[in-house]
Amino acid sequence: HPPPSPTVLSALWAACLSLLRWLWTRFAGLFPAPAPAPAPAPAPQPPAPPPVPAWTHLAGTILRWACPSLHPAQTLLLSTLSALDQAQAGLPTPRTVYQPFRLPPGPLCLMAAALARLGPLSAPASSPPPISVLTGPATSLSHIRSLFWPHPAGPSHPPLCPASSPPPVRRLTDILTADLAAARSAAHLSFICQAFGAEPGRSPPAGSLPAFRAALARAWRVPCSNHLKEPLWRLAADAIPGSRFRPWTCPCASNLPSPVCSRRHAFWDCPVAVAVRSQFTCLGQVPPTCPSIWLLSPPAPGICASAWALVCMVAVFAMERGRCRLWAARTAAGFSQLSPNTVAAVANASVADFWWALSDFVQSHPVPPSTWRLRADHPFLCLRSGRLAIQGLPGGQPAA
Repeated sequence: HPPPSPTVLSALWAACLSLLRWLWTRFAGLFPAPAPAPAPAPAPQPPAPPPVPAWTHLAGTILRWACPSLHPAQTLLLSTLSALDQAQAGLPTPRTVYQPFRLPPGPLCLMAAALARLGPLSAPASSPPPISVLTGPATSLSHIRSLFWPHPAGPSHPPLCPASSPPPVRRLTDILTADLAAARSAAHLSFICQAFGAEPGRSPPAGSLPAFRAALARAWRVPCSNHLKEPLWRLAADAIPGSRFRPWTCPCASNLPSPVCSRRHAFWDCPVAVAVRSQFTCLGQVPPTCPSIWLLSPPAPGICASAWALVCMVAVFAMERGRCRLWAARTAAGFSQLSPNTVAAVANASVADFWWALSDFVQSHPVPPSTWRLRADHPFLCLRSGRLAIQGLPGGQPAA
């Protein structure tokens, strides 16, 4: 037979390709292709270090220039062992350390002064003393991380290590204001003793100071104006304006001898204060005590502590307004003795201030804070149809 012509071969190849294409479309699903091998997961990369600010290099250069024999961290932390005036002058190192140049005025001098105010660092018992660590060779740099300031709240809290982690600004402020905190604690102890009627110098009941501090923190979170809170804060610190003048007399009865404590009279025994605390009749037969108002201590279980703190702050605010009115009336009268009618009018105005401040809070906060637990019979502030209302308002019905 003669060989097929090229035309016939081309037709056969086209037919074969068409057949293969048709078979593939029909039977490709019966033979799925093998899944591709998963790509290897990339190896975890260490986090990139944060960029070092340019001023850090500049500060390190200046500190090395001032003290060539020390590491910059040693030079800066030596300010904690130097006097404040010496650090402010740019001389953070002791006289035994060679420092050919002062630190230039600016941020480094301010940092040295701040470190000097914080006081000397401490070291663990197993480490060399701080002066040896901060003035020793470079091999002692590993001990710098162990230097610390004691926590201002006491040894039960972790210490503050400036070289290992930045201490919180709040804790550093506590260290700087330790003297003020001690003076405030002493004033609060005296205030608590006077509230309980104890003689000066006697210790208050156990746990009364932490309880009063917790009550003050709770009162500070009450969403009311600060001018309602300020009189109580001043009263607790014995910082009421005019209360330390000697000889001291109250305008309500200038012919009486001066009391031992002016704030005990002005905020408890004065007729104006008596008129304000007489509004606490909604508590039932039990009259309010001085600690229950001064120390924001609820007199009975079931009373919301935050709501009670607001009521007590408003009462002290009204007493302070009445005290100011008494002195204004006495000044207008040429510093002569006030008549009983004038004192009674001031007392009535202070009672009106008490109820006005509570009404203003109710008007501006129709829905109480979610943390307040108020019953329908809660004293002074209660819930009526889900809204805040005043309980015991003179005139009969609660006001919303």
